[in-house]
Amino acid sequence: MKSFIYLGFLLLITGLHAQDATKMQIVYGVEDKLLQGVLNFENISINQVKLSGPSISGKHYQLILKEYIKGNLKETTVLFDSAEADFFKIDKDAFQFNVISKITERNEFKIELQFNGFSSKKYYFPLKSTDYPYALKDFLGEKNEVEVAPSRINILALITPTIHADGSASYCEVAQSGVEAKDLGKVYDMPQNFILEMKLK
Repeated sequence: MKSFIYLGFLLLITGLHAQDATKMQIVYGVEDKLLQGVLNFENISINQVKLSGPSISGKHYQLILKEYIKGNLKETTVLFDSAEADFFKIDKDAFQFNVISKITERNEFKIELQFNGFSSKKYYFPLKSTDYPYALKDFLGEKNEVEVAPSRINILALITPTIHADGSASYCEVAQSGVEAKDLGKVYDMPQNFILEMKLK
């Protein structure tokens, strides 16, 4: 009998945790195929970031871009901080914003964050010349949704690929390796990489 009570209690706690958990989805691109073709032609990426869960309501947030050189943190840039005004605070249990970015012809990483009715400033970050192009990847892998810790949410990574002995290159293998985001540059010997991070507070 005690085992049944314990099992019921465990299921109850698990269910309550699932309801309170903060979850994230990232949707790449747009549904309009013609528009997506234009975006591809211009080398523009759109990632729609969706957060949900009762714990996000009433929170402020920071969106931060961290630049790593040879695996070491070089610079941290706050792209947007909602604490500048209560107007920007999350007021529901669902929140969405878009990350618009591209690699410019001047070999810069250009990024802007777009919210419902407002946006951040445009930022430009010089990129190092490499044998392989940079690619923007998320950490979801094949999952449509993941549970995240609001204290630090790794959203996207701008990376160079891992190179295999046969000369083939893989970007997805890097982003989906399970390696801590801050350690990707060291583990995969990247000359430079960026991590887009979000903090709820």
